[in-house]
Amino acid sequence: MEPTTKRIVQLDSGDEKEEILARRGVFFLQHEIEDCSSYMFCNEAIGSKLNGCFKERSMTVVLNTPGGNIQHGLAIYDTIRMLVASGTDVHVVGLGLVASMGTVIMQAASRRIATPYTQFLVHQLSMTIDYYKSEEVTEVEERANEAKRLNDIVMGIIADHTGVGLEELKSRCTKKNLWMGAEAALKFGSKGLIDEVAELPACIARAFKDVP
Repeated sequence: MEPTTKRIVQLDSGDEKEEILARRGVFFLQHEIEDCSSYMFCNEAIGSKLNGCFKERSMTVVLNTPGGNIQHGLAIYDTIRMLVASGTDVHVVGLGLVASMGTVIMQAASRRIATPYTQFLVHQLSMTIDYYKSEEVTEVEERANEAKRLNDIVMGIIADHTGVGLEELKSRCTKKNLWMGAEAALKFGSKGLIDEVAELPACIARAFKDVP
């Protein structure tokens, strides 16, 4: 008889930790939101749903990001909303920093949770302008109109989920970045920027259960 080999999971490996947690329905969105992070998250989240990982448990997304690209962020937002619409409870847990596009992504969740010292940033769209590039006036106008359209989308998402009027939200973000802690985020607007502040969210506690 051939000897059997028992695999011992080494929890000091970051990749193996994330693999274990992914099987328990926990995913991570960290660092800047760009094409690679967006593709990987959307692919893994939808793939896990198709493989039946969420039949008996909710999905948890641990979010710690300075923000990033709007289009890639909206892809993540739509992916989470798709999972919610399909019957999966998706909890997003803010940890550390949830800024800019990260704040928009958080609004997609079934339940929005933050650890006590998570910091939030809400602001209007910002643009990087290449001063060395020559543009026609019509091109400048087109770029400005597109920026306004995208700004209305992301501001509208936050306004809808928090209960703050769109124009009021824009006004509050016109001249400054709007920073707030977890407790302030809980009271932001009639619906809050988040739903709960917890040191150990229940969705994370369930995932940690029985981990060696």
